[in-house]
Amino acid sequence: MPHLFTYGTLSDPDFMRRLTRRRLSYLHARLDGYQKIAIHGFDYPAIVPHPHYYVLGKIFFDIPDEAWKNLDTYEGHTYSRKLVTVETENGQLYQALTYVWNA
Repeated sequence: MPHLFTYGTLSDPDFMRRLTRRRLSYLHARLDGYQKIAIHGFDYPAIVPHPHYYVLGKIFFDIPDEAWKNLDTYEGHTYSRKLVTVETENGQLYQALTYVWNA
């Protein structure tokens, strides 16, 4: 089961539990090569590629296959899933999916 790197609303463990219907384990993590931005007119952030920035967030482990539909629906068509490598607070590297802004 793939992991998910989150940086906004999905970083709330209780919110993730409601969307995935499971209590997921997580660690704090860092994603290099991306910038977190505010989207004009919206209350939530997005990330876009940028070589000189990084994004702090969480990596949630082992997202069940059936939960991805709920996650995709929540994120909507303005985000796409992308495979990235993140580093956890204890220095371990993980591959994870994350939602990247399409604009």
